[in-house]
Amino acid sequence: AEISNRAIQVVDDDDDGTLVVFPPGPTELARRKILRSDLLRAFGVDDHHLDRTPPKPPPTKRRAHPERKQRRRLPRSDSDPNFAVGFLKDVAWYEDQIAHVERLEARAPSFGRLTSRLRFDLSRLAPHPLYEHQALAADAALRRRSVALCTGTASGKSLAYNIPTVEFASANPGRCVALYLYPTKALAQDQLQKIRQKCDCPEFAHMTVATLDGDVGFNERRAILDSPPSVLLTNPDMLHYTILPTKSYREKLLPCLRLVVIDEAHSYVGAFGAHVGCVLRRLRRLCPDVVFFCASATIANPLEHARALIGIRDILVVDRDTSPRNEKAVAIWNPPIRDDTSSPVIPTEEDLLRELAMMPSPRAAQPASPPAPPILAAPLFAQLTRKPEESSSPPRVHAVPPPGHSSGVVDVCDLTKDDGEALCVVADARVVEFEEPPTATVPPKNLKPTLTDEERSMSRALVQKALERSRRREELERRHAELEKSLEEDMPRLVDAEGEAIGGGYAKRRSSIFEAARVFAALAKAGVRCLCFARSRRQVELVLSYASRLVPEELKGKICAYRGGYNKEDRRRIEAAFFGGSLVGVVATNALELGIDVGDLDATIHLGHPGSVASLWQQAGRAGRRPKSQSAAIVVCWASPIDQQFARCGSRLLNRPVEAAALDLGSNEAVLRSHLLCAAFERPLDRRADVDLFFQGGESSSSSSSSLTKAASFSFEECVSHLRRRGRLRALEDGTFGAHPTVKKPAKDVDLRLVDPESFQVIDDEADRPMDDVPYSRAFFELYEGAIYLHQAKPFLITKLDLGNFTARAKALPTCNYRTAARDVTDVDPTKTLESWRKDVSTGYVHVRTDVWGYKKLDRRTGAVLSLHTVTLPALEFDTRGTWIDVPKEAVDAVGDLYAAIHAASHAILAVAPLFVLGADVSDVQSEHAHPQQKRTRPARVVVYDARPGGVGVADTIFRRIDAVLTQALDLLEDCPCGARSGCPSCLFSPSCSAYNLRLDKVGAAIILRTILARRRPPREEDDDGAFVVGPDESPRDDDDDDTPRRKVR
Repeated sequence: AEISNRAIQVVDDDDDGTLVVFPPGPTELARRKILRSDLLRAFGVDDHHLDRTPPKPPPTKRRAHPERKQRRRLPRSDSDPNFAVGFLKDVAWYEDQIAHVERLEARAPSFGRLTSRLRFDLSRLAPHPLYEHQALAADAALRRRSVALCTGTASGKSLAYNIPTVEFASANPGRCVALYLYPTKALAQDQLQKIRQKCDCPEFAHMTVATLDGDVGFNERRAILDSPPSVLLTNPDMLHYTILPTKSYREKLLPCLRLVVIDEAHSYVGAFGAHVGCVLRRLRRLCPDVVFFCASATIANPLEHARALIGIRDILVVDRDTSPRNEKAVAIWNPPIRDDTSSPVIPTEEDLLRELAMMPSPRAAQPASPPAPPILAAPLFAQLTRKPEESSSPPRVHAVPPPGHSSGVVDVCDLTKDDGEALCVVADARVVEFEEPPTATVPPKNLKPTLTDEERSMSRALVQKALERSRRREELERRHAELEKSLEEDMPRLVDAEGEAIGGGYAKRRSSIFEAARVFAALAKAGVRCLCFARSRRQVELVLSYASRLVPEELKGKICAYRGGYNKEDRRRIEAAFFGGSLVGVVATNALELGIDVGDLDATIHLGHPGSVASLWQQAGRAGRRPKSQSAAIVVCWASPIDQQFARCGSRLLNRPVEAAALDLGSNEAVLRSHLLCAAFERPLDRRADVDLFFQGGESSSSSSSSLTKAASFSFEECVSHLRRRGRLRALEDGTFGAHPTVKKPAKDVDLRLVDPESFQVIDDEADRPMDDVPYSRAFFELYEGAIYLHQAKPFLITKLDLGNFTARAKALPTCNYRTAARDVTDVDPTKTLESWRKDVSTGYVHVRTDVWGYKKLDRRTGAVLSLHTVTLPALEFDTRGTWIDVPKEAVDAVGDLYAAIHAASHAILAVAPLFVLGADVSDVQSEHAHPQQKRTRPARVVVYDARPGGVGVADTIFRRIDAVLTQALDLLEDCPCGARSGCPSCLFSPSCSAYNLRLDKVGAAIILRTILARRRPPREEDDDGAFVVGPDESPRDDDDDDTPRRKVR
């Protein structure tokens, strides 16, 4: 048959005559159908012969492309357009935990072109067109200008700095031309594989890449020195400890250095950021012509942060993200309030087993198997309840089965009602009804005994033991309740709009850790690749522990944890498995937050608000990187004020501007002194050049005297004099200052992660060896005599604290059912004002005095107070940076308990500080706390201060955004639905409060904040370069567009 464009002809092979002409059909399939039917009519071909046509060969299995992953089938649901959110709404245990869903629409890209000429073919490195922000940043670096590129996740920042790197390497083959600094080892390993894949072609044969971190052995380090790579991937710690202090590294790696890339620059804040800023200035002393490329997530102050970090004024900021974005849903998951306050917050083993039976099956289309009957006893109980062969109706104990099971009845033979109830206590069941056996009309015959004498005595002993344990537990709970009532007589009760008590009168929510494990396990069972973020190592292990019991056996090997503390082999194995896709879920700390491409993730889970909107978007950006895909971010809230505010006002907080990065380098004398000594060891200090470098951020000055005054009290001369008095520096003949000959590699004594000048060693009594170091600022809170100190999850009892030798002796305990918490009082007094605004808000230096006068023992499971103790320790005193607000007189006259109102206002400010300062944490900023027994007079002043000696920049950043901070703090108080004057865990309670959250006045705090804001509404003020803003709220709320119900605190 010849198939033409117009008709189908059936031609005879013998004489080429046309037999049948078929008109064209609408499709090829229609033509073939017409041909089939007409052949049957014209030539008498019956169906039997037609059906004998040979079957089609089976389709050959197509081999998957080595770089193309198979498409996974994700769950679908009609409950929500987003697959993950809809799936979670359909699980059996869903109780309206999702408080809000924010949807991000897809965004189209905007492209640009390079204007600089390159020595290589750009299509080899970037097969697709460059985004506009990539072209701008790469062009600036190629023109030898420092760049700060601040765009969102998956926006191609690495390509922007790889282009100038390849260009510099092409011009200087065989030399180390680029130094890449990453904050974590995992990020460096991820980027190493990507760069090697890009350079795996003949055109880039001259490009070599290597990593230098703590996992690199001696032979590999020697190979780096013998043959320097074109690109060296390392971290600030290795730059500080190894590259800068060691002469061989300086001579081999630094002479031809052209580019220094600081990836994830927004993570260098607080104390760590101050140290890294000094390390980069030491690098600039040795390589003055190097170009810096700062790649950062979106922050509010990119120019100010880049200048503070690298000390260069001329920086091009590229902060307009022109990359595409996929659809994403952010769901705020608030654990429900427990209706039964006696139920445990942390689930028991039985709860986890019941939860596993209720979890959805990976194949939702198949009918679920009927639930198994409740398992109510051990083997002994099974013997006790076996039925006689012949008997009348036995007593029946009706027990409540676990949730999700059909109701059942447990038959108990030869037991009284009391013994039956006790036996069900042993079986973890609850007796709700007891039926006596009916009177038999016919006496039973040949009734055999159901229990032997030995079995009966064993069962009676078991019952008595269970009853005694139950009585002891009730007595202990009664004593705990009385102690809590005496300590917390003012404990608030959460009520609804009608005044009815919610959650038993107190807002006790279910465990956020267990809720996160539930979500993680459910998504993993459904085949959704997810990553769960937790803020501490302990939280990571707990989430994985609960999730492992909630998933079937075949999935336990496909979920794991990733955190600090693992050895090199384990980290590399987990990274390879997760990046390769063989793991379906990982629970991690923020080590996997920073810029790592972990493949085609579908969802991220966040245990608690990450602390800032910038961190939330950074973590959520790990998922949804496949083109035209959708993803989800599930934020599981804690009961803390910031998390509950997030649950109540999710849309308003998610759409607010990102936070500013807090970095204050010049105010911390301890940090500057330590790095000035390291710099002198590398090359003698020059008064003029190094004052300008370390104290002015590289800003040129007309005279050296103005440079010295710019450093305020922490001047270059004061630091040098201090080091000379201690015999660490010496003056040289040419007027410079060099390290003393007795000083050997001072960098090893400077920890980039700490600010404290001293630390305490914790010594194991049994092994008589050091096992941990505790910073001086935390030692009195953790190492007092009688404290329980945890090391590798094992409890140790502190038996002695030696203040003279900075040591603490610890005795290992086999088990410990309680924990300890310090009881302290802190006074903060301003010593020097640096800046003031309208006379009522100031920032400057404060003197902090903390007295640890006792501690309390808390039940490890319930948190109940067991006992109170006193200790005698010297005061902990240091100077740092602070911001204080003088309470107006009209507010002082309007409130009742002034100290309680100030205390509550301080709590509210601390709770919202992470929304405005990137990296702000409980350990970075603190305030005064008013104790119930406080009698001493304190000024009417709200003060917050950096909790590190010398300061870390958080308090100063709060001062520069004070109106926005105060407005958000007032919103926190007004939005909370509790009617308690002293607040609740959702608005004012803080786990770090040394006054146990007892003396708080929520109404008085609202009066103070309103009065201060009413007196402060000047026009917005900005400096010439927009580095900071002091003025009204930077994120004004549009009440017309906000549907969140709001209520004033009266």
